[in-house]
Amino acid sequence: MIRLTDDGLAAITAVTAREHALLRQVGGDLTEPDVAACARVLSGMLELCGPYRMYRGSHFAL
Repeated sequence: MIRLTDDGLAAITAVTAREHALLRQVGGDLTEPDVAACARVLSGMLELCGPYRMYRGSHFAL
């Protein structure tokens, strides 16, 4: 099991909050190709994570 430090958790929380704030500003004009491209990029990022794909609280589950 891998545990985040308090500083690590604070950093991830800050990044997530910033991402959520930015996502709330996105208009409703996204197209199907926009969403498909985003899904391809996120899928590629998940593959780079290897077996560490699911974050649960303070650790990553295999």
